[in-house]
Amino acid sequence: MAGIAFYNVMSPEKKFEYTLAPMYSFGLNEIAGSGNFRFHVYPYNSFIQKITLQSAISRYAYADDEYTNEFYNIQYTSALHFTKFDSRILFLFRNKDQKEKLTQTITLRHLYLLRKMPYGLIYPFEIDYERNFVSRLEKLNYFQIEFESVNKNAFYANAQKVSFTVGKEFYKSFIELKNFLSYGKKGKGLNSRFFAGLLHLSETNTSGIDYNMRLDGVNGSHDYFFDEIFPGRNEDKGVFSQQFVIADAGFKMPTLFYRKANEWMLGVNLSTTLPGILPFKVFADIGSFNDAQKGYPKARSVSWEWGVELPVWKDIFVIYFPVSYSEDLKYIVEREELHYGNLIRFELHLKKLNPLEYFRSIQF
Repeated sequence: MAGIAFYNVMSPEKKFEYTLAPMYSFGLNEIAGSGNFRFHVYPYNSFIQKITLQSAISRYAYADDEYTNEFYNIQYTSALHFTKFDSRILFLFRNKDQKEKLTQTITLRHLYLLRKMPYGLIYPFEIDYERNFVSRLEKLNYFQIEFESVNKNAFYANAQKVSFTVGKEFYKSFIELKNFLSYGKKGKGLNSRFFAGLLHLSETNTSGIDYNMRLDGVNGSHDYFFDEIFPGRNEDKGVFSQQFVIADAGFKMPTLFYRKANEWMLGVNLSTTLPGILPFKVFADIGSFNDAQKGYPKARSVSWEWGVELPVWKDIFVIYFPVSYSEDLKYIVEREELHYGNLIRFELHLKKLNPLEYFRSIQF
Protein backbone atom coordinates (compact mmCIF):
# COMPACT_ATOMS: atom_id res chain seq x y z
CA MET A 1 0.00 0.00 0.00
CA ALA A 2 1.26 3.47 -0.91
CA GLY A 3 -0.14 6.91 -0.33
CA ILE A 4 0.42 10.63 0.09
CA ALA A 5 -0.55 13.10 2.81
CA PHE A 6 -1.86 16.66 2.52
CA TYR A 7 -2.09 18.67 5.72
CA ASN A 8 -1.73 22.07 7.33
CA VAL A 9 -0.99 20.82 10.85
CA MET A 10 2.03 22.76 12.12
CA SER A 11 2.96 24.82 15.15
CA PRO A 12 1.49 27.09 16.32
CA GLU A 13 -1.96 25.55 16.13
CA LYS A 14 -4.27 26.85 13.40
CA LYS A 15 -7.95 27.52 13.92
CA PHE A 16 -8.84 25.12 11.09
CA GLU A 17 -6.70 22.03 10.50
CA TYR A 18 -7.01 19.28 7.96
CA THR A 19 -5.26 16.04 7.06
CA LEU A 20 -5.96 14.07 3.89
CA ALA A 21 -4.20 10.73 3.36
CA PRO A 22 -5.40 8.91 0.22
CA MET A 23 -3.83 5.50 -0.36
CA TYR A 24 -3.84 2.79 -2.99
CA SER A 25 -3.73 -0.94 -2.23
CA PHE A 26 -1.79 -2.81 -4.90
CA GLY A 27 -2.90 -6.14 -3.47
CA LEU A 28 -6.62 -5.33 -3.74
CA ASN A 29 -6.33 -2.78 -6.55
CA GLU A 30 -8.50 -0.27 -4.75
CA ILE A 31 -8.41 3.11 -3.01
CA ALA A 32 -8.31 3.45 0.76
CA GLY A 33 -7.24 6.15 3.18
CA SER A 34 -8.49 8.74 5.65
CA GLY A 35 -9.32 12.39 6.18
CA ASN A 36 -9.48 14.47 9.34
CA PHE A 37 -10.86 17.98 9.87
CA ARG A 38 -10.65 20.06 13.06
CA PHE A 39 -12.01 23.48 13.93
CA HIS A 40 -10.86 25.10 17.17
CA VAL A 41 -12.78 27.70 19.17
CA TYR A 42 -11.05 29.63 21.96
CA PRO A 43 -13.59 31.06 24.44
CA TYR A 44 -12.58 34.36 25.98
CA ASN A 45 -12.35 34.67 29.77
CA SER A 46 -13.82 31.19 30.38
CA PHE A 47 -12.99 28.07 32.37
CA ILE A 48 -12.99 26.32 29.00
CA GLN A 49 -9.69 26.92 27.22
CA LYS A 50 -10.62 25.38 23.88
CA ILE A 51 -13.49 23.67 22.06
CA THR A 52 -12.56 21.41 19.15
CA LEU A 53 -15.04 20.24 16.55
CA GLN A 54 -13.62 17.21 14.77
CA SER A 55 -14.87 15.12 11.88
CA ALA A 56 -12.97 12.19 10.38
CA ILE A 57 -13.60 9.55 7.76
CA SER A 58 -11.56 6.45 6.92
CA ARG A 59 -11.93 3.35 4.76
CA TYR A 60 -9.73 0.26 4.88
CA ALA A 61 -9.87 -3.49 4.41
CA TYR A 62 -9.72 -5.26 7.75
CA ALA A 63 -9.90 -9.00 6.94
CA ASP A 64 -10.04 -11.65 4.23
CA ASP A 65 -13.17 -13.77 4.07
CA GLU A 66 -13.00 -17.25 2.57
CA TYR A 67 -15.61 -20.01 2.37
CA THR A 68 -15.46 -23.39 0.61
CA ASN A 69 -18.19 -26.03 0.34
CA GLU A 70 -17.08 -28.97 -1.80
CA PHE A 71 -20.50 -30.68 -1.66
CA TYR A 72 -22.25 -27.74 -3.37
CA ASN A 73 -19.11 -26.78 -5.32
CA ILE A 74 -19.06 -23.34 -3.71
CA GLN A 75 -15.93 -21.26 -3.27
CA TYR A 76 -16.08 -17.70 -2.02
CA THR A 77 -13.30 -15.18 -1.33
CA SER A 78 -13.63 -11.51 -0.55
CA ALA A 79 -11.92 -8.66 1.29
CA LEU A 80 -13.92 -7.20 4.17
CA HIS A 81 -13.95 -3.41 4.50
CA PHE A 82 -15.07 -0.82 6.98
CA THR A 83 -15.94 2.82 6.43
CA LYS A 84 -15.77 4.91 9.58
CA PHE A 85 -17.36 8.32 10.22
CA ASP A 86 -16.02 9.68 13.51
CA SER A 87 -17.42 12.98 14.88
CA ARG A 88 -16.29 14.53 18.16
CA ILE A 89 -16.69 17.66 20.25
CA LEU A 90 -13.81 18.08 22.70
CA PHE A 91 -13.83 20.52 25.61
CA LEU A 92 -10.38 21.35 27.03
CA PHE A 93 -10.58 22.96 30.48
CA ARG A 94 -8.26 25.76 31.51
CA ASN A 95 -5.44 24.75 33.87
CA LYS A 96 -5.55 27.05 36.89
CA ASP A 97 -2.10 26.00 38.17
CA GLN A 98 0.42 26.58 35.39
CA LYS A 99 3.09 24.68 37.34
CA GLU A 100 1.14 21.45 36.95
CA LYS A 101 1.20 19.58 33.63
CA LEU A 102 -2.51 18.91 33.94
CA THR A 103 -4.92 18.32 31.05
CA GLN A 104 -8.64 17.82 31.63
CA THR A 105 -11.09 17.12 28.82
CA ILE A 106 -14.65 16.04 28.12
CA THR A 107 -15.25 14.36 24.75
CA LEU A 108 -18.62 13.81 23.09
CA ARG A 109 -18.34 11.27 20.28
CA HIS A 110 -20.59 9.78 17.62
CA LEU A 111 -19.27 6.88 15.57
CA TYR A 112 -21.00 5.58 12.45
CA LEU A 113 -19.53 2.40 10.99
CA LEU A 114 -20.33 0.69 7.72
CA ARG A 115 -18.83 -2.75 8.25
CA LYS A 116 -18.90 -5.59 5.76
CA MET A 117 -19.45 -8.85 7.63
CA PRO A 118 -17.89 -12.26 6.91
CA TYR A 119 -19.93 -15.00 5.21
CA GLY A 120 -20.09 -17.13 8.34
CA LEU A 121 -21.97 -14.38 10.16
CA ILE A 122 -24.60 -13.88 7.48
CA TYR A 123 -27.86 -15.57 8.40
CA PRO A 124 -30.02 -16.47 6.65
CA PHE A 125 -27.50 -17.15 3.90
CA GLU A 126 -28.15 -14.78 1.04
CA ILE A 127 -27.16 -16.71 -2.09
CA ASP A 128 -28.86 -16.15 -5.43
CA TYR A 129 -29.60 -18.85 -8.00
CA GLU A 130 -26.23 -18.40 -9.70
CA ARG A 131 -24.42 -19.13 -6.44
CA ASN A 132 -23.18 -15.55 -6.18
CA PHE A 133 -22.71 -14.37 -2.64
CA VAL A 134 -24.47 -11.23 -1.47
CA SER A 135 -22.49 -9.64 1.35
CA ARG A 136 -24.17 -8.04 4.33
CA LEU A 137 -23.29 -4.54 5.43
CA GLU A 138 -23.78 -3.70 9.08
CA LYS A 139 -24.69 -0.07 9.78
CA LEU A 140 -23.59 0.63 13.33
CA ASN A 141 -24.11 3.72 15.48
CA TYR A 142 -22.24 4.34 18.73
CA PHE A 143 -22.48 7.27 21.13
CA GLN A 144 -19.83 7.96 23.75
CA ILE A 145 -19.00 10.50 26.44
CA GLU A 146 -15.66 10.52 28.27
CA PHE A 147 -14.03 12.61 30.96
CA GLU A 148 -10.25 12.36 31.19
CA SER A 149 -7.73 14.02 33.49
CA VAL A 150 -4.00 13.56 32.86
CA ASN A 151 -1.14 14.91 34.99
CA LYS A 152 2.26 14.41 33.32
CA ASN A 153 4.43 15.43 36.27
CA ALA A 154 7.48 13.15 36.13
CA PHE A 155 7.39 12.29 39.85
CA TYR A 156 3.67 11.79 40.50
CA ALA A 157 2.05 11.27 37.12
CA ASN A 158 -1.57 10.16 37.26
CA ALA A 159 -4.61 9.85 35.04
CA GLN A 160 -8.33 9.27 35.52
CA LYS A 161 -10.89 8.35 32.88
CA VAL A 162 -14.65 7.87 33.15
CA SER A 163 -16.40 6.57 30.03
CA PHE A 164 -19.91 5.68 28.93
CA THR A 165 -20.68 4.10 25.54
CA VAL A 166 -23.99 3.01 24.09
CA GLY A 167 -24.81 1.11 20.91
CA LYS A 168 -27.77 -0.80 19.54
CA GLU A 169 -26.68 -4.06 21.16
CA PHE A 170 -24.91 -2.94 24.34
CA TYR A 171 -23.97 -0.18 26.72
CA LYS A 172 -20.73 -0.04 28.66
CA SER A 173 -19.39 2.21 31.39
CA PHE A 174 -16.03 2.09 33.14
CA ILE A 175 -13.61 3.98 35.31
CA GLU A 176 -9.84 3.73 34.88
CA LEU A 177 -7.32 5.12 37.40
CA LYS A 178 -3.57 5.28 36.73
CA ASN A 179 -0.88 6.41 39.17
CA PHE A 180 2.90 6.57 39.31
CA LEU A 181 4.67 6.33 42.69
CA SER A 182 8.22 7.65 42.37
CA TYR A 183 11.14 5.96 44.12
CA GLY A 184 12.90 9.34 44.29
CA LYS A 185 14.72 9.09 40.98
CA LYS A 186 13.28 10.18 37.66
CA GLY A 187 11.84 7.24 35.73
CA LYS A 188 12.09 4.87 38.70
CA GLY A 189 8.92 3.88 40.48
CA LEU A 190 5.72 1.87 40.64
CA ASN A 191 2.96 2.19 38.04
CA SER A 192 -0.55 1.12 39.04
CA ARG A 193 -3.79 0.85 37.09
CA PHE A 194 -7.28 0.12 38.40
CA PHE A 195 -10.21 -0.76 36.13
CA ALA A 196 -13.89 -1.24 37.00
CA GLY A 197 -16.41 -1.78 34.21
CA LEU A 198 -20.13 -2.48 33.81
CA LEU A 199 -21.65 -3.95 30.66
CA HIS A 200 -25.17 -4.70 29.50
CA LEU A 201 -25.73 -6.76 26.36
CA SER A 202 -29.01 -7.00 24.49
CA GLU A 203 -30.70 -10.39 24.42
CA THR A 204 -30.28 -10.60 20.65
CA ASN A 205 -27.04 -9.95 18.77
CA THR A 206 -27.75 -9.72 15.05
CA SER A 207 -24.39 -8.18 14.07
CA GLY A 208 -22.24 -11.05 15.34
CA ILE A 209 -19.82 -8.60 17.01
CA ASP A 210 -18.40 -9.64 20.39
CA TYR A 211 -18.82 -6.72 22.83
CA ASN A 212 -17.78 -8.64 25.98
CA MET A 213 -15.14 -7.24 28.32
CA ARG A 214 -11.99 -9.32 28.36
CA LEU A 215 -9.47 -10.25 31.02
CA ASP A 216 -6.57 -10.03 28.53
CA GLY A 217 -7.26 -6.64 26.97
CA VAL A 218 -8.04 -6.01 23.30
CA ASN A 219 -6.45 -7.54 20.21
CA GLY A 220 -7.16 -6.67 16.59
CA SER A 221 -10.27 -8.79 16.15
CA HIS A 222 -11.91 -7.27 19.26
CA ASP A 223 -11.15 -3.63 18.41
CA TYR A 224 -14.72 -3.07 17.19
CA PHE A 225 -14.24 0.74 16.92
CA PHE A 226 -11.18 0.25 14.68
CA ASP A 227 -9.40 2.83 16.85
CA GLU A 228 -5.99 1.11 16.95
CA ILE A 229 -3.53 0.06 14.25
CA PHE A 230 -3.02 -3.72 14.11
CA PRO A 231 -0.84 -4.91 11.18
CA GLY A 232 -2.16 -8.43 11.82
CA ARG A 233 -5.65 -7.42 12.93
CA ASN A 234 -7.28 -10.82 12.42
CA GLU A 235 -4.28 -13.13 12.33
CA ASP A 236 -4.33 -16.16 14.64
CA LYS A 237 -0.67 -17.08 14.15
CA GLY A 238 2.58 -15.28 13.51
CA VAL A 239 4.28 -12.39 15.30
CA PHE A 240 1.54 -9.81 14.81
CA SER A 241 -1.11 -12.13 16.23
CA GLN A 242 0.58 -11.42 19.60
CA GLN A 243 -0.13 -7.68 19.51
CA PHE A 244 -2.69 -6.31 21.96
CA VAL A 245 -3.71 -3.17 23.84
CA ILE A 246 -4.06 -2.98 27.61
CA ALA A 247 -7.78 -2.48 28.26
CA ASP A 248 -10.46 -3.90 30.56
CA ALA A 249 -8.69 -6.05 33.20
CA GLY A 250 -5.35 -5.58 31.42
CA PHE A 251 -3.83 -9.07 31.68
CA LYS A 252 -0.75 -9.70 29.53
CA MET A 253 -1.02 -13.41 28.68
CA PRO A 254 -3.80 -14.50 26.29
CA THR A 255 -6.92 -15.91 27.92
CA LEU A 256 -8.79 -16.33 24.61
CA PHE A 257 -12.57 -16.79 24.90
CA TYR A 258 -12.37 -18.39 28.36
CA ARG A 259 -12.13 -15.25 30.50
CA LYS A 260 -14.61 -12.62 29.35
CA ALA A 261 -17.48 -10.82 31.06
CA ASN A 262 -20.96 -9.75 30.03
CA GLU A 263 -21.90 -7.85 33.23
CA TRP A 264 -18.98 -6.53 35.30
CA MET A 265 -15.19 -6.76 35.51
CA LEU A 266 -12.48 -5.58 37.92
CA GLY A 267 -8.74 -5.45 37.32
CA VAL A 268 -5.59 -4.19 39.05
CA ASN A 269 -2.28 -3.93 37.19
CA LEU A 270 1.07 -3.17 38.82
CA SER A 271 4.47 -2.60 37.21
CA THR A 272 7.70 -1.67 38.96
CA THR A 273 11.14 -0.66 37.73
CA LEU A 274 14.21 -2.53 38.97
CA PRO A 275 17.30 -1.08 40.70
CA GLY A 276 20.23 0.22 38.66
CA ILE A 277 20.30 0.39 34.90
CA LEU A 278 18.35 -2.82 34.27
CA PRO A 279 15.83 -2.07 31.48
CA PHE A 280 13.35 -4.71 32.62
CA LYS A 281 10.29 -4.23 34.83
CA VAL A 282 8.24 -6.70 36.87
CA PHE A 283 4.46 -6.71 36.39
CA ALA A 284 1.61 -8.30 38.35
CA ASP A 285 -2.11 -8.44 37.53
CA ILE A 286 -5.21 -9.59 39.39
CA GLY A 287 -8.78 -9.59 38.13
CA SER A 288 -12.30 -10.92 38.50
CA PHE A 289 -15.65 -10.72 36.73
CA ASN A 290 -19.21 -12.02 36.93
CA ASP A 291 -19.45 -15.82 36.85
CA ALA A 292 -15.65 -16.09 36.68
CA GLN A 293 -15.81 -19.36 38.64
CA LYS A 294 -18.08 -20.96 36.02
CA GLY A 295 -17.67 -22.12 32.45
CA TYR A 296 -14.90 -24.72 32.54
CA PRO A 297 -13.00 -26.98 34.96
CA LYS A 298 -10.60 -25.15 37.30
CA ALA A 299 -12.30 -21.81 36.65
CA ARG A 300 -11.75 -19.53 39.63
CA SER A 301 -13.43 -16.35 40.84
CA VAL A 302 -10.07 -14.53 40.87
CA SER A 303 -7.28 -14.79 38.29
CA TRP A 304 -3.70 -13.57 38.66
CA GLU A 305 -0.39 -13.48 36.84
CA TRP A 306 3.07 -11.96 37.12
CA GLY A 307 6.03 -11.67 34.83
CA VAL A 308 8.69 -9.49 33.26
CA GLU A 309 8.17 -6.65 30.81
CA LEU A 310 10.69 -5.07 28.47
CA PRO A 311 9.93 -1.46 27.45
CA VAL A 312 11.84 -1.40 24.16
CA TRP A 313 10.44 2.06 23.40
CA LYS A 314 8.58 3.71 26.25
CA ASP A 315 4.81 3.91 25.67
CA ILE A 316 5.30 2.71 22.08
CA PHE A 317 6.69 -0.84 22.06
CA VAL A 318 6.57 -3.05 25.18
CA ILE A 319 7.03 -6.84 25.36
CA TYR A 320 5.56 -8.98 28.16
CA PHE A 321 6.94 -12.33 29.35
CA PRO A 322 4.62 -14.18 31.79
CA VAL A 323 6.39 -16.16 34.52
CA SER A 324 3.63 -17.57 36.71
CA TYR A 325 -0.17 -17.53 36.69
CA SER A 326 -3.25 -18.93 38.45
CA GLU A 327 -4.66 -22.43 37.99
CA ASP A 328 -7.55 -21.25 35.80
CA LEU A 329 -5.05 -19.75 33.35
CA LYS A 330 -2.87 -22.87 33.45
CA TYR A 331 -5.93 -24.85 32.34
CA ILE A 332 -6.27 -22.60 29.27
CA VAL A 333 -2.62 -23.09 28.36
CA GLU A 334 -2.88 -26.87 28.65
CA ARG A 335 -6.31 -27.13 27.01
CA GLU A 336 -5.30 -25.05 23.97
CA GLU A 337 -1.81 -26.59 23.87
CA LEU A 338 -0.13 -23.19 23.98
CA HIS A 339 3.66 -23.15 24.08
CA TYR A 340 5.57 -20.39 25.85
CA GLY A 341 5.99 -18.38 22.66
CA ASN A 342 2.19 -18.09 22.43
CA LEU A 343 2.12 -16.45 25.87
CA ILE A 344 4.55 -13.65 24.99
CA ARG A 345 2.61 -10.62 23.81
CA PHE A 346 3.45 -7.02 23.02
CA GLU A 347 1.98 -3.55 22.71
CA LEU A 348 2.82 -1.58 19.58
CA HIS A 349 1.18 1.85 19.48
CA LEU A 350 1.82 2.94 15.90
CA LYS A 351 -0.63 5.85 16.15
CA LYS A 352 1.72 7.56 18.61
CA LEU A 353 4.40 7.70 15.91
CA ASN A 354 2.31 10.10 13.84
CA PRO A 355 4.48 13.26 13.52
CA LEU A 356 1.37 15.44 13.19
CA GLU A 357 0.39 14.54 16.75
CA TYR A 358 3.82 15.77 17.86
CA PHE A 359 3.16 19.16 16.29
CA ARG A 360 -0.19 19.34 18.07
CA SER A 361 1.47 18.62 21.42
CA ILE A 362 3.89 21.57 21.24
CA GLN A 363 2.84 24.32 23.62
CA PHE A 364 3.48 28.06 22.98
